[in-house]
Amino acid sequence: MRAARRDANHKDIRDAYRSLGFSVHDTGSVHDGFPDLTVGKYGITSLVEVKDPNKPPSERRLTESQMIFHAEWKGDAKIVMTVDDVLLHDREMQQIAKAKLYGE
Repeated sequence: MRAARRDANHKDIRDAYRSLGFSVHDTGSVHDGFPDLTVGKYGITSLVEVKDPNKPPSERRLTESQMIFHAEWKGDAKIVMTVDDVLLHDREMQQIAKAKLYGE
């Protein structure tokens, strides 16, 4: 089996989720298009594909297996490139949790 390739910012993104209190499982070695991280907070689980914003756009695209996975996945999945994206994802998940709690 081939070694998983990680984007240069993978550790920073993983650590940013952890610093915000997320449960984080590194799933980058699963293959078959499965996203790099599984994160959870507010009773919500989300799959996260990490892409490096310093690479040219052609190298940031999803691979064919990632595109198939994302197209078929019926749960929450995000593409994240920066710590700001992580902060936005946290706010989005918090809003979803509040809406579920208060029936909004």
